[in-house]
Amino acid sequence: MSAAVISSSHYEADSYGDARKWCINYYAEKNPTDPQRPMRLVTTPGSVIVDNGSVLGGIPRGLFQADGFASGKLVVPDGTTIRLYDPNVDAWTSLSGPITGSDRVKAAFGEVEAAFLANGALFVSDGSSVAAVTDADFATLLSDHSQTAFSSVVTIGQRMVFTYGSRFGYSAALDFDNTTTLNYYTAENAPDGIVAAAVLGDMLWIFGTQTIEPWVQTGDNDDPFRPLTAQVVRRGCMARDTIRVLDNSLFFIADDRTVRRLDGLVPTILNADDAWVTRHLEGVSASDVICSTMETDAHSFYIINTPTACIVYDVATGQWHKRESYDEDTWEWAYIVRKDATFYAGSRLYSTLVTLSRSYRSDRMADSSTFGTEIVRKFSAHLPVMKGVPPIHCVRLDTLSGVGLNSGQGSSPVISLEVSADRGNTFYDMGDASLGEIGAYDAQVYWDGCGRIEPQMGVLLFSMSDPVASAPAMVAINER
Repeated sequence: MSAAVISSSHYEADSYGDARKWCINYYAEKNPTDPQRPMRLVTTPGSVIVDNGSVLGGIPRGLFQADGFASGKLVVPDGTTIRLYDPNVDAWTSLSGPITGSDRVKAAFGEVEAAFLANGALFVSDGSSVAAVTDADFATLLSDHSQTAFSSVVTIGQRMVFTYGSRFGYSAALDFDNTTTLNYYTAENAPDGIVAAAVLGDMLWIFGTQTIEPWVQTGDNDDPFRPLTAQVVRRGCMARDTIRVLDNSLFFIADDRTVRRLDGLVPTILNADDAWVTRHLEGVSASDVICSTMETDAHSFYIINTPTACIVYDVATGQWHKRESYDEDTWEWAYIVRKDATFYAGSRLYSTLVTLSRSYRSDRMADSSTFGTEIVRKFSAHLPVMKGVPPIHCVRLDTLSGVGLNSGQGSSPVISLEVSADRGNTFYDMGDASLGEIGAYDAQVYWDGCGRIEPQMGVLLFSMSDPVASAPAMVAINER
């Protein structure tokens, strides 16, 4: 028996004629219980609607949660209102007072206050109301540096830290609406502008357009931070909303559009073998990139969401996959937070908040048992190297079978196969194969008479949309 190699990672062609690999709405996972099939693909999550425009009046401007703020409710900036959602009682409230603008909001949480950055302005909240900072020295800090807006906000040591131009300022401890015209620092090692500040552990990281500087706390109220001498990282950052904490590290998209992980002071490239990711990022505006993270089932995902693609890096395997919503160019769930054991996500396209889970087999479900919008899943397998142009009498897919539903879509689930003889540039259709009705666990999934293909040119593309479990583990050639 020979087996085609299942793509455990996605790859986009550089140009017509180049080879492609597909891994869409699947990702790779070790399969330790089957030594003959050491890897399998598993499905990305579906979603159940929490709100679809009944409360939310517009596309969410962000999604946040902190156990110590507003009794741990979800924080959803919606237009000029900051809404609060309590999952325990399925109830919405809001902070009194407006914020400004329509851009993406940033939030940072301290022990007794939260800070919000909206439309370049700083706002402070005690969990019941929100208002713009009133200390006149904030405006003076901006004007003294010929700036009109703040660019990012974080908290560290119970202070609010905010960036603007090539400087970052700070508030008094435990009082975010309190600063002075002397409460600022300038990036020390390069004249580049500051993109954003980030916090990892007890260190403050200043991401610039060309460099990254680590700063530490001094314990001195009058001079609370200092840079680590000669520790500058000679690599810049593409955009504020690409910086995320994941797997006890800082992940970001660099100024050269590579995806990086900051390992100590080394900005390690994560897509060195996947230049297609950088090529995609070179074609989108930095302001359109929204990154999020998700840690589940021993996988840690860095999720890059753009208007035309959602590209995901899996720390556990070092592999890349794509996520797509039905009839969209990207995965709409751009904002993700976890509260307790549940993941919540906000849409970048619509006025929608959902919960995410791999147990949900479709998208935008009204509840966990009602079919919603189908999720189209695709993966490719590549023929093994063989002499000549042998006939492919049969293709057998080893995956879950007999997992059909009792009724409705998915009661007779199928998976389709297309075959390419030119590295995935054009395909001919081999039709659908049954995955077996419910209980038919020994059902074989196969296609007969797939033609003759020069092995190094052969690509098999599988796709399915029925809302059933799926875990492709092997593609056998010429064996039932």
